[in-house]
Amino acid sequence: MRIPSFGRVWAAAAIAAAITVCPLVTSSAMAAPDVTETIRVGGIPAGAAVDPATGTVYVTDYSSGTVAVINGSTVSARIPVGRDPQGVIVDPVTHTVYVANWGENTVSVIKGTTVTATIPVGGHPHGLAVDPSTHTVYVADSQSGTISVINGSAVTATIAVGHDSWDVALDPTTHTVYAPSGDGKLYVIKDNAVTGTVDVNGYGLEGVAVDQYTHKIYVTSPSAGGRLYVVEGTSVVDSMQIAGGAPEWIAVDPTTHSVYMTTLYANNLSMISGLGVKSAIRVGEAPVGVGVDPIRHIAYVANGSDGTVSVVRDHANKDFNSDAHPDVLAKDGNGALWLYPGNGSGGWLQRSQVGQGWNGISAAVSAGDFNGDGHPDVLARDGGGALWMYPGNGVGGWLPRVLVGQGWNVMSELTGPGDFSGDGHPDVLARDGGGALWMYPGNGVGGWLPRVLVGQGWNVMSELTGPGDFSGDGHPDVLARDGGGALWMYPGNGVGGWLPRVLVGQGWNVMSELTGPGDFSGDGHPDVLARDGGGALWMYPGNGVGSWLPPLKIGSGWNIMSSLP
Repeated sequence: MRIPSFGRVWAAAAIAAAITVCPLVTSSAMAAPDVTETIRVGGIPAGAAVDPATGTVYVTDYSSGTVAVINGSTVSARIPVGRDPQGVIVDPVTHTVYVANWGENTVSVIKGTTVTATIPVGGHPHGLAVDPSTHTVYVADSQSGTISVINGSAVTATIAVGHDSWDVALDPTTHTVYAPSGDGKLYVIKDNAVTGTVDVNGYGLEGVAVDQYTHKIYVTSPSAGGRLYVVEGTSVVDSMQIAGGAPEWIAVDPTTHSVYMTTLYANNLSMISGLGVKSAIRVGEAPVGVGVDPIRHIAYVANGSDGTVSVVRDHANKDFNSDAHPDVLAKDGNGALWLYPGNGSGGWLQRSQVGQGWNGISAAVSAGDFNGDGHPDVLARDGGGALWMYPGNGVGGWLPRVLVGQGWNVMSELTGPGDFSGDGHPDVLARDGGGALWMYPGNGVGGWLPRVLVGQGWNVMSELTGPGDFSGDGHPDVLARDGGGALWMYPGNGVGGWLPRVLVGQGWNVMSELTGPGDFSGDGHPDVLARDGGGALWMYPGNGVGSWLPPLKIGSGWNIMSSLP
């Protein structure tokens, strides 16, 4: 990364007539997370990392040679490390913190609030990665063009890569290491040896991040006006221009598959979802490092020129009360609508009533952030076929409802799969009376793009639900139960179509209702909730690769509920 006032000292680790739809005249803002807090840490913040188990945040201060420890909204400690600290990483198993001291060619090892070791590495260390299985640490030595491999408190290997190697990332599932370089190549490393390279652009690369579930590698380049490249295997499969130029540090939330990238000169954090930039969020001055909490879906941005950390929360899921856990909405027989907040580990917090008179609603779907204000919304069809958007207010309540369609009573089933089309906006799938399945793509601001036919013969299915990315390939899927009780996964292909369906269960006709709340168990994989004939509510945890972990009973008496959106 280049900062004029300091030199190059930071780098990016980084049924067409029957149905009408009503477009909205609103802001052009896309569906987005938002900055919910700004924490002053002082100095020149450079790198940021999060311990997902505790939610503790670590931010390096380049100017003072310290690491600020943030718990909640408070800087609870400052730990002296080496000179000009840059990158920082946390081992999520041991809770050990590693800091790259750019100015003195060392790595500081922190346990608690104490430096327990200082390890010499190559020239100008910057980015780091850690393997949580082996606890091996990889350090990008930007000046030396090497990757230093640390085991315990010593360097046990040094791997030559290209010049200006500013960052390094690791896929913890395959134990493959990736290092971008100034020669425009991405170096692939296994067992401490370079096993191949990917020619990305020939101009120079800086930041890198890996989605451990999809195995996609994201690489930034400040050259050619600033681009983000997507690599799968040994091939570049996509690239996109980044507005504002100078894409820098980059991080991935593997649970939501959202990519976060700082853009230095635009003072933005870009959030990439699907095939495009979902949002460019204004943060502080000269944002550099970004760390992501994959449990709470929060990004922390180190702003180098104003001494702050921006806290960016992604609300665009089924978290209606903004506590970072997915929730469930349920309508009882009297028409009262209840919010059942999830506790993040497969259980519940105290329910609250969030509506009355919903017995006039014949179908409802949790649509995600349909209007683009950063909060999840509900789409509900009344008895006359009108479709209404009930915008969530982010704290478990509603903003005034908005009419978004007419004639929807010709549809026998609705579900919200998420961003099925891959354009960064949540969509709706609707089955008509003839069994045709239609995708109604959301436009990101509470309206629609032209609908698309995505299937025929779906009237053989008695239930549809969109659990999210159930297969673990990075694209939202649909689960469908047929008349015989077989449950099928229809994997989305990421661009509004399908991959071959897969049988994922039998005997599901004993269930009277299915819903996909997202990651209800808190293990990083989407789950399904199912109500049986006796009113028991069961959680079927997804295993992240299209199958199940053992089911858990999480409630009784749910037969008093007439629907679960």
